[in-house]
Amino acid sequence: MVLIILKAEFCFKKLGFGDVHPGRFVYSQWRLPPLIYLLYRLALAAYADYWIIETGTMMENMRWQNMSNGSSHMFIEYSFPVYLTNWTYLMLCLYLTLHFLFALFHYCIKFRTSNMLSRPHAEGHRALFNELTVTPTFWDEDRNSEETEDAIVKLYSLPWYFKLTWIFYTIATTASVMVTFMFFAFLWPQFDHSKGIDMINLQLHGINSVIVFIDLFINAIPVRLLHAVYAIIYGLIYIIFTAIFYGVGNHSPIYPHVLDWRRPAITIGVVVGVALIAVPIVHLVLFSIHRLKVQIYHKITPWSTL
Repeated sequence: MVLIILKAEFCFKKLGFGDVHPGRFVYSQWRLPPLIYLLYRLALAAYADYWIIETGTMMENMRWQNMSNGSSHMFIEYSFPVYLTNWTYLMLCLYLTLHFLFALFHYCIKFRTSNMLSRPHAEGHRALFNELTVTPTFWDEDRNSEETEDAIVKLYSLPWYFKLTWIFYTIATTASVMVTFMFFAFLWPQFDHSKGIDMINLQLHGINSVIVFIDLFINAIPVRLLHAVYAIIYGLIYIIFTAIFYGVGNHSPIYPHVLDWRRPAITIGVVVGVALIAVPIVHLVLFSIHRLKVQIYHKITPWSTL
């Protein structure tokens, strides 16, 4: 079973963002009524968006206070946009906000109020997880049921805005978990623990992954193994940025003992280890959780209408 799944994942088309029914982006994994799912998406996006603004403001205030007092904090040396933590939390906010807005857009086009309050029927919803084999009547009641299979596949191909959502989702989930792991494994031991964890680090390095795992459990977006490459590319873009940032005169380390271009051998070693080992492992864990979720769903959801 595992070998069959892995063989199916390691094919060129799985690098792309297609062959998935758009219903996977507007319905939850667990057949929640559309209105409930939409409110969930709104709450998650609003929470993350609030904290990206709040933590950004708090960090900048702390940085200016340190500069005014002539003191420094080894993890707030530079402005908010310099840190990978903040890049990644912003990526998470973009994903959550876009997912809500695009789902809302789709609901406004496809559904009446009565549909929004009812659970999707079991047979049609389950068919979403056989990708494009879903019946037309489940997705669009006005379609002609006699349309050919090719016409159905073309009609229900994934819109560009859901592909964009999927890209942000892929990067944000893997990168967020990596940020949490790297922070608590390598940076947190350098902190003064006498006062516990502050709100900035709790939100940006802890709650970020809580959000990711909650949404991984609830949404129906596929996780593909080969998509780990996009998280790696995202990380390499940040590394190139930091090298340029260092090259123009910013020599204080962004992340002491982890990302410090004054010690290029250590930095390159960390980058290679993260790109070739840590990111693939984290993405494999996320993929495994997704597959387990889908298997549980198939076990508890009958084909017949509930």
